[in-house]
This record gives sequence, C-alpha cells and structure tokens, in this order.
Amino acid sequence: MREFLVYTSAGENANVRRWAKQAQRSYDIWVTNYSGKPGLHRDQADFYNERKGAKFPNFKWVLEQHREQIAAYKAIMIADDDIILSCADLDALFQLLVDKDAPVVVPAFSRLGKISHDTTAREWRSDYRHTNFAEVTCPIIRTDLLLDFMAIYDETKVQCHGLDWWYLSYWGDRVRDKIIMSDTHYCINPRDFSKKGGQREIDRHYSEAERQALWQALKTELNIRSFPKVISRRVAKPMPALVVQTPLFIVECVFAWCWDWLLPRLLGPVRRFAKSLLAKRA
Repeated sequence: MREFLVYTSAGENANVRRWAKQAQRSYDIWVTNYSGKPGLHRDQADFYNERKGAKFPNFKWVLEQHREQIAAYKAIMIADDDIILSCADLDALFQLLVDKDAPVVVPAFSRLGKISHDTTAREWRSDYRHTNFAEVTCPIIRTDLLLDFMAIYDETKVQCHGLDWWYLSYWGDRVRDKIIMSDTHYCINPRDFSKKGGQREIDRHYSEAERQALWQALKTELNIRSFPKVISRRVAKPMPALVVQTPLFIVECVFAWCWDWLLPRLLGPVRRFAKSLLAKRA
C-alpha cells in the first residue's frame, strides 16, 4: 500500500492507463468500473470493483466497505476517469500537498481541453497559486477532510453538479484561500468531441438544464453558499521552467483561440447556409 490514492469511477472514455504507466509511484489506483463491461481497467488498478454510478457515490460505497484501508492514505484524489495527467505530475501534486501542508491541491487546466471556470485555466508565469476554489473534476484532498465531508455527504441529493460548492461551503475557513492550484503540474480535461459518442457520460442521463434546475433547488435546502472565486497569492515559476514551458503554452493558447473563437465564427455562416438549402428543398 502506497502513501496516496487516486480514486475514479471509470467507463469507456477513461485514461487510467496513463496514471498507471509507472510502477514506481507514490499513489495507488482504485477503479470502480461502472461500464457494465466486466474486467474493464482491471489490469491498470491496484484495487478494483464494479458498480454503476458516479465517482462520489461510488467512493462513498467503497469507503463504507473499506474504511480502515481508505483512512490510512495521507491524501486522495477523486478524479474524473478521462483526465489526462502523467504519473510524474500526479506524484508532484501529491508531494506539493505534503510540502506546503495544504488541505487541498488541484491541477490547473490546459486550454487544450475544457475550461469550466476562468480562474482554473493555467497561467504562464505562475508555478502555483493560492485560491478559495477547488473544482470537482480532480481535487486532491487531505484524507481527514475528505472523510469528514463524506460523513455528511448524501448521494441522493448531489452526485456531481455543484458538489464542489457543497464541500467548500462545508469546510469553510479550514480551506478558504489555503487551496493550492498548480500551474506547473497541470491537466487536460478532454473536450467532448474526443469522447465516444461525442458527449460526456453525464449528458446521456441528465441535460445541463436539468442539472442546473436540480442544483438551484438543492442549494437552499443544504445551506450551500457559493462565493466569488479568488486567487489570493501567486508564486512565480523559476526562470528555467518558464523558458521550457513557454512554447507549449503558446501552442495551447493558439489552439484555444482557433477552436473557441475562430472556428465557431467560420462555421456559423456555413451552418446557416446549409439550413437554408435544406429548408428550400423541404
């Protein structure tokens, strides 16, 4: 048993193989296979079970069955199964939590993938930042904090959408402005077009509008308070690291500009023209 744990509920879009490439790593990998395909990802996992459901409900079930084992880890990453992270970056993120005595550590997000919140996009000059927000995608959480939250977590209320606001609201001052976001050891959250069927797994079951409506109803019931996302402090990269990472940072910025701004403006007229042709034929 290693010092840390990466836990995921994994299906057919999973990138677990990347996390398991090195045998010499500081973390175990626990996979809950929700796909319905027996044995999927078993060979990449140190610990494995099969069960339908999202990652936090499935983690709660694992915790109830194996509490003593789970509680022995220093910190646990609860990760979306498709996140792209190397073994070296995972090791570095866990070590950052230990070195800085942080309650929570999260990787920043590359523009090659999806960015859900402006403050989580990786920055050029920053090595890491102190913040008050930890997105639910792949947080590394100190085990005592995680188990404390899981004691009050009700999977019938929130499975994913808004869960980050719930645990941050619950922890309060214990984590506020003490969360560390690494811009050196960042991740890629794959865009939907790269996934099987071209959509997220959750979108097969609930639309974005349905998730938003459910979340708004639950915020008041669970006394969950959202707040402005703030970066309270930045620590600059050493110059050698800045020089090495600059070319890739430029590439990802150009890609994001082309994909998010230029391409929609080019395709818009094409789509409208195609629709008008189809309307005339009809």
